[in-house]
Amino acid sequence: MKRLIQFFSLMLIVVLTLTACGSDDKGLISGPDEPTIVDLQVTPAIGQSSAGLSVQYKALAKMSDNTVVDVTTDSALSWSSSDSNIATIDTDTGIATGVAAGTVTINASGSVNGHEFSASAKLTVTDATVTSLQVTPLNASIAAGLEQAFTAQALMSDSSVLDVTTDSALSWSSSDSNIATIDTDTGIATAVAVGTVTITASGRANGTEFSASAELNVTDATVTSLQVTPLNASIAAGLEQAFTAQALMSDSSVLDVTTDSALSWSSSDSNVATIDTDTGIATGVAAGTVTITASGSVNGTEFSALAELTVTDATVTSLQVTPANTSIAAGLEQAFTAQALMSDSSVLDVTSNAALSWSSSDSNVATIDTDTGIATAVAVGKVTITASGRANGTEFSASAELNVTDATVTSLQVTPLNASIAAGLEQAFTAQALMSDSSVLDVTTDSALSWSSSDSNIATIDTDTGIATTVAVGTVTITASGSVNDTEFSASAKLTVTGATVTSLQITPLNASIAAGLEQAFTAQALMSDSSVLDVTTDSALSWSSSDSNIATIDTDTGIATAVAVGTVTITASGSVNGTEFSAPAELTVTPAAVTALEVTPKVGKVPEGKTLAYTATALFSNGSTLDVTAETLVSWSSGNTAVATVDNETGVVTGEAIGITDITASAVFEGNTFKDTVQLSVIEFIPYHRPLLASETHFDESVDSKEYIVYTDEFGSQVTGPTEFGYAALKVETAIDECQRRGTQLVSNANQFNDYMNEHHVEASTWPLVRFFWTSELDTDEVGSWFNYRLAIGELAGPGGFEIRGQDPDSKAFVVCEN
Repeated sequence: MKRLIQFFSLMLIVVLTLTACGSDDKGLISGPDEPTIVDLQVTPAIGQSSAGLSVQYKALAKMSDNTVVDVTTDSALSWSSSDSNIATIDTDTGIATGVAAGTVTINASGSVNGHEFSASAKLTVTDATVTSLQVTPLNASIAAGLEQAFTAQALMSDSSVLDVTTDSALSWSSSDSNIATIDTDTGIATAVAVGTVTITASGRANGTEFSASAELNVTDATVTSLQVTPLNASIAAGLEQAFTAQALMSDSSVLDVTTDSALSWSSSDSNVATIDTDTGIATGVAAGTVTITASGSVNGTEFSALAELTVTDATVTSLQVTPANTSIAAGLEQAFTAQALMSDSSVLDVTSNAALSWSSSDSNVATIDTDTGIATAVAVGKVTITASGRANGTEFSASAELNVTDATVTSLQVTPLNASIAAGLEQAFTAQALMSDSSVLDVTTDSALSWSSSDSNIATIDTDTGIATTVAVGTVTITASGSVNDTEFSASAKLTVTGATVTSLQITPLNASIAAGLEQAFTAQALMSDSSVLDVTTDSALSWSSSDSNIATIDTDTGIATAVAVGTVTITASGSVNGTEFSAPAELTVTPAAVTALEVTPKVGKVPEGKTLAYTATALFSNGSTLDVTAETLVSWSSGNTAVATVDNETGVVTGEAIGITDITASAVFEGNTFKDTVQLSVIEFIPYHRPLLASETHFDESVDSKEYIVYTDEFGSQVTGPTEFGYAALKVETAIDECQRRGTQLVSNANQFNDYMNEHHVEASTWPLVRFFWTSELDTDEVGSWFNYRLAIGELAGPGGFEIRGQDPDSKAFVVCEN
């Protein structure tokens, strides 16, 4: 809506009458000094749907002043389909509906001051049918007066998974509107009175009817307190600050009510800052300080909470877009981030800020979502991705290069391959694609990939995130599938849902002490009745709360507490799994200790071109203590020359962009005092490591003491081997498991135990132990290992008398250790 208002402020709509200029053209007219449209982009550039289902198209207009405006529903824009027998499109909304199998061109066109503009996209309509429908969450509980959003995902006969939550082919209904109503268009339920209802999603597409249900329990819980975060925030005029509201309920649950219709947001002075009452997103207008208020009423109980927002007159001195140079295959996505270095030395993430617009130099090669900075590769070629904006009277922009290749997915790996978890908890899966150009890409959340569960009554899975939620005891197959560059790929994993319950919960640290303004991360581990121990820190079944949000707030999703003022609070983690409730407390003391200095290490850093290096920022306190504040929100990271190296403002990780020297700076404001430390970074030439060859490149020799040769390559790619160079070849996980089974053994069950065993039994005279394979499925994140795409290995001989865990063969699938 903000961008639509901006659009209308730039242009005047021509009102067409029979007597006006004798013309029936429609279009947008801008004044002589106003920006005009220079390019139009339609997304998705390549779309797919099934007959009877819909695709939402978006039209983005790039203006002559580099701003980008969403004109999808503007009356000056017309939508059309090249063949309405295959797909129709609503000319007002840009929603296309599949009619019959085939491919059509979707067109968006209009005119400005007599200048016509247009853009098109491809839509493939398949004859796939809905084989099953999944509604999530399958079981939900909420207090009367609050809302619960449901989603519907359709598993298609061609293995694709479509989000049909708001599709016109789907309708939502409630079994009892006296207990809960549901918006049939959005799937958002509103709790009315205590009781339980069945929420049903049903529809018909391509001659097939489908439906699925979920259960919603409406309680009489009331809001005991409301927490708004951040409690204190500072932004520059023209930029945005997102606030969140979390309600601590009388039944100990914690609910995010930021966008709940029961909650309203307000600003004490709209001349200083405005706030969207629906989203909690504030926009700085002019220098000053305002009070942001969140208030509402649930079950007859009123509640409210305050936060303070300071708007400064700081301006953007430079903008950094990362990654500066990257390469992906056509059909996949690349997320870009934009960080603004401000005149007050702060660094702000403005990736999704309304003051910033994203654009692509060629939407036929790659499109980019102007709101999120996520680019979608369309066809082979190179494009420039530009982020530009205006805040507090200052214009700013920065660019990055995106190379789209014709690489295809040669195989897909889903991890963990086998997982076991109790009903009611979550399991995150990841998907990594090995490409034909030997690169390895994390495609877990890529829109080209879909996640599905073989039985949503046992476990559901979010097709966007790969996070599975267990429902009932049983075993399901989790499948990731997709298509890139006309190549289909898929991989599966097994998830076992048990009836285990939580016997106890442990929070660490049990006692913590930090200064006001800093953060403390808490973790929660659940000891289960089957003796397993699970990290449930970020599990949706667990809620975090603070006994006094005026002393410290805590993010209920992450367990990260933010100290506000001197005092002591109790941090509580609570939840319910398999009908068993559990909770545990920890104590957080906020001290009056003051920061005396900020120190960055390493003092002199080196990183190869195209690789990363992690920096650490340490705060020194007046009481002699120190604290790692690298990832603190108060700490800002910047690079003196982003052409040489860029730095992630949240992690302090730098990426070498080009050979050269630059300064890396960390700065922070603690209790009104600014601290800064600058170190030097050299970006050097990247010299590839002499890696062992991959499975397809190696050969085995069983004649030498039942051990295998490992074959290395030199810097010229020539094979180097010898009778003393024994080792282990990289294999696919499935191949390695089969190899173990054929030898009457199994995968090693515990890496640390195996490491200890090797050291205990290793003698100086031996060479390699009589094991066949190393096992790993996780990429190494340490410095050198990450440079070479190492995967974590269980172990490697480190000379006589030693056995160590080390990074191993880059770009390989897996290494496996067999044990009896």
